[in-house]
Amino acid sequence: MALAVRALPLPTVATGDRVTFIGMDAYYHMRRIHYALVRFPETLDFDPYINYPDGARAIWPAFFDTASALLVMPFYAAGGLEAAERVLVWLPAILGAATVVVVYFLALRFFGYATALLSALLLAVLPAHYWYSQLGFLDHHAAVALASGGLLYAAMVFTQN
Repeated sequence: MALAVRALPLPTVATGDRVTFIGMDAYYHMRRIHYALVRFPETLDFDPYINYPDGARAIWPAFFDTASALLVMPFYAAGGLEAAERVLVWLPAILGAATVVVVYFLALRFFGYATALLSALLLAVLPAHYWYSQLGFLDHHAAVALASGGLLYAAMVFTQN
């Protein structure tokens, strides 16, 4: 259900043969991912296209973009940038749905079935979580939520024992 909710923008994101990302940050992440795909293992640390005319460093680390590039490298090799974009557009939705699964299992382990189900259902439709993990919103926020949920789960398991 969480993935289906996050896929609601599909008609506006995938139009014909092209993909339209949501938000300006998504396009900058795509620039850095494309750079990593073309020049792997090099990353775009200093970008002459921002802070004209001097250029500048991006304000976030390259981990998300490099990991995303590694994930879609086989698609890029097989079908070019367009194939990589068609996969990357789904990345935030998949990460968001995975976060809902983590929350469900965390709540199930520590609080029981009813709490787990309610928690997962609420997170699946929570507007703030939906916004940052919707189809086409290629940004690091959905990955941060998943990593935070995983760390919380691990911390709770570790302190329980």
